[in-house]
Amino acid sequence: MSKSEVNREEWIANVCASFVTSGQANRNYYKLILETLWPPGHTLPGPIVFLSEIRQVIDRFRDSSEPYKDVSRRIRELQGEEGLIGIEKQGNGVYTRYQLVSLEINPKRIQRIKLGDIIWKEILNKYSH
Repeated sequence: MSKSEVNREEWIANVCASFVTSGQANRNYYKLILETLWPPGHTLPGPIVFLSEIRQVIDRFRDSSEPYKDVSRRIRELQGEEGLIGIEKQGNGVYTRYQLVSLEINPKRIQRIKLGDIIWKEILNKYSH
């Protein structure tokens, strides 16, 4: 299917329905990121979007006085665990920008988990800290 034949809303809905993350908050953030990287009426490749713009979208959604700090991490998770390899990063620091250049998706990775304290201590002991 060519890019011009892909329905944006349908593609985003399908991608969101197949997220491997279990957290609803992260699912919401992933969707907001995708909607920002591929705005309505825009073709692909999408616009180049500054990290600060994506952060503003998430902050408006959260309606919190504290700015959301993990935007870059959520994007890395989209690229890694969720397989969205069509998101390209450009620049660093305050000049970090992202662009959705393709709809290609690799197979999902197994979601990272937090090790329990007992397991973590066993690992530390096994490898001499």
